Amino acid sequence: MVKMIKCKNCGKVYPINLSNCPECFAKNKQLSINVVVGIFLAIFVFVFIMVMVNITFNNNPNEYIKDTPADIISSEGSISLQEFYKIEIGMTYEEVCNIVGGEGTLNTSVDLEMGDEYKTEMYSWTGDGTIGANASITFQGGKVISKAQFGLK
Repeated sequence: MVKMIKCKNCGKVYPINLSNCPECFAKNKQLSINVVVGIFLAIFVFVFIMVMVNITFNNNPNEYIKDTPADIISSEGSISLQEFYKIEIGMTYEEVCNIVGGEGTLNTSVDLEMGDEYKTEMYSWTGDGTIGANASITFQGGKVISKAQFGLK
């Protein structure tokens, strides 16, 4: 059954899906609100789907596959929050690896071929903590210039 509304101008009751009152032709403001809400909902769903597609296609499935239970238990190459706090701006990759106890995964590397000071690399380490815990360290010219973490304990 179609929902009915009462015209605020003349008082006639008519179906909500009409854009104007059939009696006095006053604009149906409720329909306009429904259209705006529908548009925002459609945009939200579109953005949500795009984010999920991006996450699905940018994740490396092999990063979640371990060969043996020992690999799952081993924390070599994973980073804790305490280790993360020990990393300081200006440290070298080797110094960071010594703190963490293993090498990171190279995510991006940009070399402008204008000398080592313009080479930028971002490494990540899986983390000790919640699911998805990780740390990302950015190096420029071989030195830490920024660091970020999520979910480390």
